[in-house]
Amino acid sequence: MITAKAIAVDGPDKAFRVAEITRRYLDSHDVLIEIKYAGICHSDIHTAYGEWGPFSSRLYLKPS
Repeated sequence: MITAKAIAVDGPDKAFRVAEITRRYLDSHDVLIEIKYAGICHSDIHTAYGEWGPFSSRLYLKPS
């Protein structure tokens, strides 16, 4: 498995934190890309802090 750094939040009353996540190895149909910069949409911050009500799915931050 491959490990990578990510930004995570564990609930609406929690702060964002740096986390280490585990990714599966690439398969023959996958493409490996290098991400130099990433950002966060401000609506993701509102969702993570529960400012728009309950959110039943996990919050994933995506590369820009």
